[in-house]
Amino acid sequence: MWWPFSSAYPIKRIEDVCQNTYDYIVVGGGTAGSSLASRLIISDDVNVTVPLLERGPYQDRLVSRVPLTSVANGSYAVNRKCTPDAQTGNRAVDILTNETLGGNSKMNGMIYTRGMPAYYRRWGEKHSSWDWPHVEPYFAKVEETVLLRQTDKVQCGLYPHVERSAEKLGLPVERAGNRPDTPSAGCFNLDLTIDRGGYRHSALRAYLPEQLAHRRRDTLHICTEVIVSGLDLDNSLNVVLGIYAQPAGQSMTQKPHLIKARREVILTAGAICTPQILQLSGIGRRQLLESLEIPVARDLLGVGRHLADHYLFPVFVEVPIHDSLQHLVASPFQAAKHALLFATIGQGWLQSAVDRAIYFKTSHIDEETGEI
Repeated sequence: MWWPFSSAYPIKRIEDVCQNTYDYIVVGGGTAGSSLASRLIISDDVNVTVPLLERGPYQDRLVSRVPLTSVANGSYAVNRKCTPDAQTGNRAVDILTNETLGGNSKMNGMIYTRGMPAYYRRWGEKHSSWDWPHVEPYFAKVEETVLLRQTDKVQCGLYPHVERSAEKLGLPVERAGNRPDTPSAGCFNLDLTIDRGGYRHSALRAYLPEQLAHRRRDTLHICTEVIVSGLDLDNSLNVVLGIYAQPAGQSMTQKPHLIKARREVILTAGAICTPQILQLSGIGRRQLLESLEIPVARDLLGVGRHLADHYLFPVFVEVPIHDSLQHLVASPFQAAKHALLFATIGQGWLQSAVDRAIYFKTSHIDEETGEI
């Protein structure tokens, strides 16, 4: 039976899509890949065909949709360690990603932030299309699809202390952090990607809900648990003709399947796997590729370099247990109480994870006064 009489999400196997030719091929089913695939199939060209290839499985269980439990859910998390480097204090730092349809939007903190207009104006000095007036309409378009809410009704005795601490540092306490005129530093209530029902609004739910996936099943083929091992290149024309892919559990020594593209191959496999696919295809820094005995198709120095990430470090604050999420672990009664509150009226601690934050730049602190 087809939707709405069937609850099965329409997933294709690699054998169903191999040897086919599509208009576009989207590699990577995270936030970028899900949104692009969705935009392509609901465009004015109703006959456009798109396969969306994702390394991880499809999963949309309740634990991955309840805000608090989904942040702690590491069912499909993959922990990679970077090579020790001077920039990391010669340590192998953990890099955490989520391999499933919807990507990191299935387990991140759900925080939605536009960033400050001043940054876009600075970028616009070199690339005019990145200036704030050009970018702001796209934020508005995203916000028509991705649902946002603030969980400022969550009660915790710690929050008043956090706000008073911010005020003592000279920071404003703001309720809205995404207004163009919002200060760049302060204590903010955060906009979270939570839907009207109180559940996590991941990229999967926002851009590829089950109804849309069924309605467009003839032109959108969602293929999970697939590894893309390289690109099919025509070096004489400098074009990409398709991709090579195989089941995620299959030995890499076996022959991969070829999927062809009429128009474009779009790589949205993340900051690590996208350059990896390019490098395996011979696109990257010549010295590195030759050291790995990969034939060089195009010598591009920037591929696989300049990865930027933000560090996280804990700040420990001693509080009464009833103001800590540890209360849910220590007390089965409290855990049951908050589960019941969420299930019945969408309230309680399960409705949120990180819903408030202090933003400031440490270099702006006056070392003598301690103020900003």
